[in-house]
Amino acid sequence: MNGYLHFSIGLPGRSHSPSIPVHQLLAYQKYGALALSGMAVVRHRDSNPKNNSRTNVTIGTRSEDYYDIPKEVRAARAEKGAAVLRKLTDEQVTELRELREAGATYTELMAKYGISKSTVSYIVNGKTYRL
Repeated sequence: MNGYLHFSIGLPGRSHSPSIPVHQLLAYQKYGALALSGMAVVRHRDSNPKNNSRTNVTIGTRSEDYYDIPKEVRAARAEKGAAVLRKLTDEQVTELRELREAGATYTELMAKYGISKSTVSYIVNGKTYRL
């Protein structure tokens, strides 16, 4: 379950025991109903979902939760996500760059590869498709 520790409570008369994340119970104990209100998210400051120490679990915004993840990990996840969405092969990227160096216009490259001007610019300037 996403690396988070859970526990279950057997309830009389119910065949299914609900699974409760440990960090949410701890946040409820520390902050009360605010922790489960939907107004805040429960965070692990060190981004380790198994570290449920009282000092590591806190509440905050989704943005704060995101920035609890180390910069290197965020960058690697972004690269992985971008790779899934990539439209061009490495060979096409190399060819596009060579065509641009040889004088092809952005408009020509956009038409040839079916991509936007900003995508051509990012590829040409090495911001995406780093080979």
